[in-house]
Amino acid sequence: MVTNGKVSVQSVDGKKGIAGFDIFVDGKLLCPVRLSSQEGIVAKNVKKDGSILVFSDLSGQGVTFGKGSFVKVEVKANHPYPEISFRLELDKFDEGAWGSVFGNSPFHFLIMKQENAEALHHRGWLVATPVLDPYPLKVGRQGIVCSKWSREWMWAPPFGACPIPVAALWSPKEKKYVGLDFTHARLTDHSDKYIASSYCWTSGPDKNFVTLVYPHAKGYVNAVRYPNNGDMIASHCELIYNLELPYWKDPNTFYFDYIWSRYKDLLPAGPVLNDLSYIPGDSQIRAFPMPGGVGLTYKVPANDGWESMFMEEGTIVPVGDVWTLPSIDYLYLMAGGKTDNAQITGIKNQLSYMESKAKKFKVEGDDCVFWEKPLEGPPKIKYAGDVTTLREVHGWSTAQTFLDVYRNEKNSMSEEQKKAYLEIIDGALNWTKYNICTRNDISDVPEAMFLIGQPGVSFCLSYYYTFRDTPERKKNAELAYEMARSLMLRYLTIFIADTDEEDNIEGTFLIEPNSGQPWTGAACANECCLIPTEMIDVYVATGDPLLKYFVQGMLERWSLMYQPILYPSIKKSKGKFTECYGLFDDCAIGGRGKRALYGSFSSYNQVAYPPGAAKARIVCGEKAAIVFNKDGVHTDISEYRSAKNGENFSFRVNSTLKEPFEIAVSYQWPYPNLMEKDIFIKRKGEIKKLSLEGDNPDYKKPAKRSFWCLQIFKVQDGDVIAVGKLDEKLPVLKSESIKTLTLNPKNYENEGFKIIDLAKTCNEAPSLNWDDNASYAPYFPGEHYCFKVPYYLVPAALNNGKICVSSGEIPVNLSVPYLCFFISEVKDSSKLTINYDDGSKEPVSFKGSYLAWQGWPSLFQCRTDMVAHKCGAKAVKSVTVENMWVWAVTVATPASGAAKVEWALQKISGIQKAEAEEKERDRKRQESLKTGFALCLKSDYAEAKSYEFTYMVVTDEEQEIPANSFLEYDIHISKDSSGINGGCELTGGTVGNIRDKVGGTHPGQKIDESKKGQWVHRKNDLTDVAGQTFQYTTIAVDGNDHKAGTYIAYYKNIY
Repeated sequence: MVTNGKVSVQSVDGKKGIAGFDIFVDGKLLCPVRLSSQEGIVAKNVKKDGSILVFSDLSGQGVTFGKGSFVKVEVKANHPYPEISFRLELDKFDEGAWGSVFGNSPFHFLIMKQENAEALHHRGWLVATPVLDPYPLKVGRQGIVCSKWSREWMWAPPFGACPIPVAALWSPKEKKYVGLDFTHARLTDHSDKYIASSYCWTSGPDKNFVTLVYPHAKGYVNAVRYPNNGDMIASHCELIYNLELPYWKDPNTFYFDYIWSRYKDLLPAGPVLNDLSYIPGDSQIRAFPMPGGVGLTYKVPANDGWESMFMEEGTIVPVGDVWTLPSIDYLYLMAGGKTDNAQITGIKNQLSYMESKAKKFKVEGDDCVFWEKPLEGPPKIKYAGDVTTLREVHGWSTAQTFLDVYRNEKNSMSEEQKKAYLEIIDGALNWTKYNICTRNDISDVPEAMFLIGQPGVSFCLSYYYTFRDTPERKKNAELAYEMARSLMLRYLTIFIADTDEEDNIEGTFLIEPNSGQPWTGAACANECCLIPTEMIDVYVATGDPLLKYFVQGMLERWSLMYQPILYPSIKKSKGKFTECYGLFDDCAIGGRGKRALYGSFSSYNQVAYPPGAAKARIVCGEKAAIVFNKDGVHTDISEYRSAKNGENFSFRVNSTLKEPFEIAVSYQWPYPNLMEKDIFIKRKGEIKKLSLEGDNPDYKKPAKRSFWCLQIFKVQDGDVIAVGKLDEKLPVLKSESIKTLTLNPKNYENEGFKIIDLAKTCNEAPSLNWDDNASYAPYFPGEHYCFKVPYYLVPAALNNGKICVSSGEIPVNLSVPYLCFFISEVKDSSKLTINYDDGSKEPVSFKGSYLAWQGWPSLFQCRTDMVAHKCGAKAVKSVTVENMWVWAVTVATPASGAAKVEWALQKISGIQKAEAEEKERDRKRQESLKTGFALCLKSDYAEAKSYEFTYMVVTDEEQEIPANSFLEYDIHISKDSSGINGGCELTGGTVGNIRDKVGGTHPGQKIDESKKGQWVHRKNDLTDVAGQTFQYTTIAVDGNDHKAGTYIAYYKNIY
């Protein structure tokens, strides 16, 4: 045994050898950890080395381990969490011998069991185990949460595809959470990325456990892969735990708070401010949005193109988005105190129906109320079984509607009605405590939890502000306030850092949309656009600096989510953001850097974008305020103060803009009525009240109001804006992020690199104007990787816009084996010259340079390339730059850095070779499209939006799919075709169909609308189905997204 007085680790003998170890906290068993299930791996030796237990001389079922294999567990002084490291040398792996015990199960090691665990915490998602809800694993469709290979196993993605690198189990009834956390590995040696993890319900006598897996499953969920002989698996993690985590707290909240207390120096920094000018032109709001109507239910018709696919006709499902804006309060305000106008009466009629459908039940002694989805009528059982559940999100919208009506009518409603409403409101809050993981949030994926938990957050905040001063509900109100933050973080499955340093893309600050496999390893826009709205709400309500950090980081990079559509400009772009942006191998969209041609933009522009001519928008709340800019990064605030309920609030404007400008101000939570509040401006010590009429010549047209929003004109740097009154006795509220960019690059010496500090040398200020297609607006300052080589882009906002070197000398003063430059604007006259200490000089060749980052969306052509120069460990004094832009310089140290640069050069060379070969193939293919014949597929659609499936058999012969093969073809959809989807499929045989096995192109996938009348090439990787057979090659069209008329598509070069 090893112990630090708090935590102890004791080895455990099994029938075949040393089976693993038990973890104890304060003398009580925390959890058992075994080297594998069913003693599939055991150790012959365990040795105590100080505070470390070393398990060695490993053997396994069908596995021969190398002599260097080990598992180590260390307990460090004054640290609560054991550290586990491992190295498994798989000299030989016998699939048959492994399968004789484990059947069709992956090679797995280091299992951690909690037999009473109700939820799996994985990638940042919560998924019910069969202890809590059997549906995700045992009832729902396989291939979403449940694996396709077994009803006992969930998916098995690599940590490189996971936003949060954690696999854990939570037993909230016992207040116990235990997990394997690979965050330190991700932030240091990046050894976690190809190690997978999974959940298993039963494997022999072992039950309800998470485990590490290698290699990851095909498509993360489709089929088991097994190791190759000679594979080596090595990484390290912490076994983190929390013994005070009941139902109403949350694992993500615990995780985020922990990593920021432990790894703050290693985590990426966020921007100081956001320029939201990248928001698509059709979403750049001209005026403040006004609250809309309220609808709580939807009756499914025969064919609506969506819910009718999943629910039977006549079924009623809960809906509602009253959380987005204060719709009900606004209706009562406009009604002038009346409670019987048509709109309010309509809402109360809906509530009467919802009251009749409310489910009342007890959990842990608490009286709970909520609504099932669906409310009435059946789902389509053939689609995904009986999806009915109380564990869904839409009921929170109904609960908030009851709460909002109660708040506005409590002084006039009858005692009986008041009692009935409060029973529902309190019951919904009680259920919020126990509704730990939702599903069926969006009907097409009933197995998965989506990140649309905003109704719950809004309901909790509304409850808090309504009852915080009510003695009998004050305790519940405080709990609601706490749960608002927990719910926010529960649905925040954010990529905390770059998951793979070996490529030139990253997903830092982006987010996954749901826990289902088809979205794993990819970032998403779509409903994820709601998350910034929610974070802004909770930030201004709580002042939590972590939320400001996350929302600013996310909004800085959201432009990466544009679909690959070439718009003429941002102003003329549409809200076509992608539902999947691939960040890792094997993700369903087709791999790294691929973007789906479907998805949308929505929501956060309404609460963050400066409307009309406003240059900045200040979003205020009781505890904090946050600023968003457009047309550059130029304006922030300080000295923010707010009275309770927003009775009055003020701030000082800090801006680099030279001319007076317009600002927009909104106050959220608890949404005070700003329509009649006085507005003041303090300028150079003089306070003036702004009028709406513009009767003051110094403040022409000074202000405009809209319920919870204001527009204030002719604002200048240094002005203090006050709403209600200027009360400088109120305390100044901190409105800060937990970590923002500085001019000092991160220290990468542990990775073998040193980044040259360029900030003082930068002398070029490129245009960062989002309305200029030739600008560098899409650049993201801060730390990045390009094929293992780190680099740092200078933040423009902190360096007077100067972010690169266009001429002059860059000091180095180091002896280095390699210098890596990140460059752009290279011309024939461009030069980089190495100046050595001995007086000699050497030119840098640009041959072999390769893309480091590419501006996005695709209308921007800006990019930087990396080029490396071998210096032979000579002492370099400086580098001379002529007629080009140098954005970053990274020095490789002699130890490990040089080897990584050489790896990068080899990797780049291979990529360039493959690209050249692909270019030649494409040239030949383009030539072939100009001649010969094409297959034509036609279908007549009598009406729009009807479901249609038309196919043509091209070949009818059983064939085997070779290894390392692809399905490629060209599709041309006529300009006058009534639809734009279609694809080529391989069906029959053992493969069944390609669509379900490997994803990618299929008869329901659309082409880009702008590509109608052109040939479009598609290429599907068939690696995962190699060795299987197919009977038919078909061309087909599938779906209901079309107009009435004739569908016409042509196909060529199918191979």
